[in-house]
Amino acid sequence: MGWIIRSFYFNNIDQDLATQVTEGTLVMNLIKPVNLESAMIAQALGQSVFRLTLLTVPTALILFLVYPVRRPASLVHFIAFFLSVVFSFFIVAGINYAVGTLAVRLKSILGLLRAKYFVLELFSGLLLPISFFPPIFQKALAVMPFQYISYIPVLLYLGKINGRGILSALGLQLFWVLAMLALGHWMWRWSSRRITIQGG
Repeated sequence: MGWIIRSFYFNNIDQDLATQVTEGTLVMNLIKPVNLESAMIAQALGQSVFRLTLLTVPTALILFLVYPVRRPASLVHFIAFFLSVVFSFFIVAGINYAVGTLAVRLKSILGLLRAKYFVLELFSGLLLPISFFPPIFQKALAVMPFQYISYIPVLLYLGKINGRGILSALGLQLFWVLAMLALGHWMWRWSSRRITIQGG
């Protein structure tokens, strides 16, 4: 289920922003009367909805037919899972936008993108469930946004979180959505002071 939902929340905001910087096309977005962060996230959301229709849902249907994938624990858990996946998209989008803004100052963030990719895959619980980590790492990850990208949505799907825990998990996830979007906004304000347009 983690890999299925990844096809929805995955986006390339950081790579797109880095490409705009190196090619000089960023200037065209700066002269438009729109918020750059909102515009890029909206574009990424459109791409995710497209993948949801043509990739995520068909893949899920095939897996359910071929493999004994467990169904949602209940309708309530499925609704919570759906909301959690949507929040996952915005957490990843906020992180990617914040990383992408560094291209303004660093010009090339290829190495940074690879490191970020590895961190997200590992610390989100996608490659290895967080319950397999040593207790000290679990405590550290509990105060970071990464587990709310994949691990928490899957726990909701499986019914491992119940009652008020569902509302608590979604509330914390919403907090990280707002925090990551705010971080991206602050990172852009900090990086945009040193914009040098090249290419074009």
